[in-house]
Amino acid sequence: MRINVVTLIIVAIGGIASLAALGLVARPVLTAFAGSSYAAGASILPLYAVAMMLLGGASVLIAVHQSRARATFLSVLLPITVAEPIVIVAFHDNLLQVVWVVTLSMGVLVAALTILMFRQSTGKTSAPGRLKVSLAEAQA
Repeated sequence: MRINVVTLIIVAIGGIASLAALGLVARPVLTAFAGSSYAAGASILPLYAVAMMLLGGASVLIAVHQSRARATFLSVLLPITVAEPIVIVAFHDNLLQVVWVVTLSMGVLVAALTILMFRQSTGKTSAPGRLKVSLAEAQA
């Protein structure tokens, strides 16, 4: 459990550092690579960076849940996976709305997977714990 939290902290630190750097250089970099007509898009990039930071956290949490050999996390992952494109179709008047939908859906996913992780760690025995019991019984 401790290593999971440390990994999430590392993702957060990397994301925050990237967000700070992006806030400083978004407009010049975007203008250099895409031209001045895309410079207005620089204001959306920090919010998009938050969404991608949350996606990184969600990836770590999904890997944690998969390593526990339980499919319970799918009860969180699948509805959000279905809902996100539906909400994007409903709210797509401009790019900012789409980025907000992605950011909020990733935030909900990270929050729900984190809650599930802590609930499972304080409740039932994890798969590795059951394996130890099985090996001990086999040796007896």
